[in-house]
Amino acid sequence: MGMGRRRVFEVRERVARERGLDLNVRVGINTGPVVVGQVGSALRQEYTAMGDAVNVASRLEGRTKHYGVDILAGEAVRGLARDILFREVDRIKLKGKDRGLTVFEPLGPMAELTPERQEELRLWSQTLHAYRAAQWDQADVNLLNLQRARPQTTLYRAFSDIVAEKRRNPPPAGWDGVTAFAEK
Repeated sequence: MGMGRRRVFEVRERVARERGLDLNVRVGINTGPVVVGQVGSALRQEYTAMGDAVNVASRLEGRTKHYGVDILAGEAVRGLARDILFREVDRIKLKGKDRGLTVFEPLGPMAELTPERQEELRLWSQTLHAYRAAQWDQADVNLLNLQRARPQTTLYRAFSDIVAEKRRNPPPAGWDGVTAFAEK
């Protein structure tokens, strides 16, 4: 668990203990060109960032709940943060984009990669491969094993629900494994 995640966990525990509240923090991380500065009128000004990279980060944050993760990062972030261990989560289609975006969950410093975590990520990669090939039985078996090994990982429970939904409502022929969300 990375330093920032540890701190959020500590604050979450303290708030639960002292106030009886459940605190959740969800983050979307992206990188790219943006316009940053003061906007507004003489009566009201705010400092903001605007641009496609900001919109993508916002949409990633909005998808964290679907996958049961606290943080989702885009492909470019993973490419720049080479000392961070990432778990691929899914390929998603965002409104206004022509191709799917692979999204990742940062897990912590690469230096903390254990053999157990390495095996978990290998099995997760196989699960995503089975899922994208619409091999629901194999995906289910892998997810069951992942949930037994890591019951606290909500991503695996969320993906079990996703696979169950795909069984009930199979994707169309030629499905490319990209998850498209209905935009609000």
